Amino acid sequence: MALSGQSSALRRAIGLPALVLYGLGTTIGAGIYALLGEVTAVSGALTPYAFLLAALLAAGTALSFAEFVQRYPTAGAAAFFVSQGLGSPRVGQLVGGLVATAGLVSAAALLNACVDYLQTFFTLSPAVLELSVLGALTAVCLWGIGQSVWLAGVICLLEIGGLLWMATLALLDTSPAPALGAATGLAAGAVVPPFSEIGGGAVLAGAVLAFYAFIGFEDMVEVAEEVRHVRRTLPLAIILTLLLTTALYLLLVVGALRSLGVAGLAGSAAPLAVLSQHLLGGEPRVITFIAVAAISNGVLIQMIMVSRVFYGLSSRGQAPAWLASVAERTQTPVAATLVAAAIILLLALSGSLGGLAQATSLLMLTVFFLVNVALFRLKRHALGEERGWLPIWVPVFGALACVLLIAASLFSLT
Repeated sequence: MALSGQSSALRRAIGLPALVLYGLGTTIGAGIYALLGEVTAVSGALTPYAFLLAALLAAGTALSFAEFVQRYPTAGAAAFFVSQGLGSPRVGQLVGGLVATAGLVSAAALLNACVDYLQTFFTLSPAVLELSVLGALTAVCLWGIGQSVWLAGVICLLEIGGLLWMATLALLDTSPAPALGAATGLAAGAVVPPFSEIGGGAVLAGAVLAFYAFIGFEDMVEVAEEVRHVRRTLPLAIILTLLLTTALYLLLVVGALRSLGVAGLAGSAAPLAVLSQHLLGGEPRVITFIAVAAISNGVLIQMIMVSRVFYGLSSRGQAPAWLASVAERTQTPVAATLVAAAIILLLALSGSLGGLAQATSLLMLTVFFLVNVALFRLKRHALGEERGWLPIWVPVFGALACVLLIAASLFSLT
């Protein structure tokens, strides 16, 4: 495969529908398949409000990313945003490293989770399964960005279909769990408490957990150089992804609470499987298959994101030049993709990812904080149209939300 140097551009092959599916795939991912039980254990019947608050907290940073990518539609976007906004290439380089590290660890953790599911169907060793899955996904990444995003979109449709299927069955369930009202003092037939009875502590605690089910915009901006009409398409795709994700989560949360009740949902490691068994009976094979697809999709999208971060840093002279090599036929960053795949495999095989994954969440919140501060600084010193379309209080709100979430996360670790 012939490679070209830094002068070769990536192929602009992604339109709005494919980009929204890509965004939904990276946002929904596998998290909701396990996260719902954890949030319910903290927030109980207030879980829908926790997800709403999480969406609001994520919205500030998502909008900051949307304006930034309209200004600077480039690969390695978060690093470049911070570099421009704070006037410090070194801080930007650090941010690029943090984003790449988060993506690599996340992909490795997802790869391990995928193998755990696959071992229920195959008797092969975990190492063989990890190498097989990662090899197949790497081949897709190298094949082309259009093909990669197309596959991610197809899997995303499968994920969304599974969630909508479970949510619809749950909402139409004729025998809602009586434990929901009994445990929370709700009126007969009520699913969640009225807004006037919300307890702030339980909602905030649940929102801290649910927040991670809404992030994905940081992955979307990394393919900016491969999006058609990028200055219009990418900001719109970020906003649509956040709105669609919020609506889908709320349907699922309300349906699951209505069908299982707090006691049946809280703390479950596989809440969708529990819901499937409750509604359909038998082994939850279909949902398990969808979960495997969702997890594999998460690995694919993280690999795409990390390779573009490496490519972007290299093309700006902040990483080794050979990482910016692009295949002439497929116009994909081959070296960056192979390096990302190798690191993911090494991390997955190490098996010691728990603490690192937790630390990575804090690192991403730090990145989000810096992006919001960078946009605020840029807008404060800009004049006229250079101020952009976003009110200046939005990045301020986004930065404060990140500080709140960092503090809550650190408090939970003590």
